[in-house]
Amino acid sequence: MKIQKRTLMILAAFALLGSAKALAQADMLPVSRTAGVLTVELPRSKSTLVALTNAKIVASGTVDAVNGSVLTLSSSPAVLPDVLTQPHAIKIVSRANTTGNNAYGLSATITAQTSQNVTAALSVAPNIGDQYVIFTLTTISSLFGATNTIGLTSGNTAATADIVYLTLGGNLTGIFYNSAASKWRLVSDPEGADQNATVVPPDSGLLVARRDAGSAQIFLPLRGDALPGRHVVNVTTGFTIANNPFMVPTTLGSSGLQQFMSGGSGPGTADVVYLESNGVLKGYFFKTSGLGGTGWRTLGDSSTNQSAVVINPGKAMLFKEQAGDVRFALPEPLAN
Repeated sequence: MKIQKRTLMILAAFALLGSAKALAQADMLPVSRTAGVLTVELPRSKSTLVALTNAKIVASGTVDAVNGSVLTLSSSPAVLPDVLTQPHAIKIVSRANTTGNNAYGLSATITAQTSQNVTAALSVAPNIGDQYVIFTLTTISSLFGATNTIGLTSGNTAATADIVYLTLGGNLTGIFYNSAASKWRLVSDPEGADQNATVVPPDSGLLVARRDAGSAQIFLPLRGDALPGRHVVNVTTGFTIANNPFMVPTTLGSSGLQQFMSGGSGPGTADVVYLESNGVLKGYFFKTSGLGGTGWRTLGDSSTNQSAVVINPGKAMLFKEQAGDVRFALPEPLAN
């Protein structure tokens, strides 16, 4: 099956904007958390994949009961804080049951709270005894400033502004700062509702496409705790910007992504993961047959082994899923 025309159009749009240790899989919550700051550069005339590596963890503990999407939690602190006034998500960071399907690594937005009960539509129900963390979700405002204090190029229309892409409802969605309205607005609806409070989904990253205008360099600081446990992303047919929450590098060969991606003799039938370096998006697929051997390959070169290609901290991944729904699982690098 050939790559869809829409695929090429989206990637072409990004290009136009640019030109105008071994891994272990942890099953248990670590004793201590790692906090810090990671700074991501957003250079002019480049498209940068941004991973959200840090978050504010407000509670942790174990799952005591499961009733559909309602989870009863024991927690530290002993009384759960308010997790609704600001958007929060729960992430399952261990598995009490290592057989069968489990929610280890899944995250979901919390949509309701009653005391120690929270409602979160995890795609797989957790086990009683699983450990979790609750963390504050990132919004357009919290990341870039309600009035664009980060300094992205604004414009009266999206045609002259830098654009922030994220995955919402299974679709790539563009947002820009409308200088005439002094509001964040959808590219598809520049006169519509303010997108200041738009939440970046808990398993999603962003792509910031900057034009040849404005500050030559913008630095985006990411502060908070490193989220523990493996990272699971649900993707559907088409493009998904997947978060990479880890603060240490890994490689394609060590990532284990090939376990979840559809391989093939070429990119026409195989899923593709795009990594970005210095504003250049490069696609990789897992080759399973044909001349040139098998293993990780890049688009346009079906022979050279690409397993040593690095997935860097602070860099999200752009997935092209050929067909169907898939759940990717990235093990936590250097976990004990």
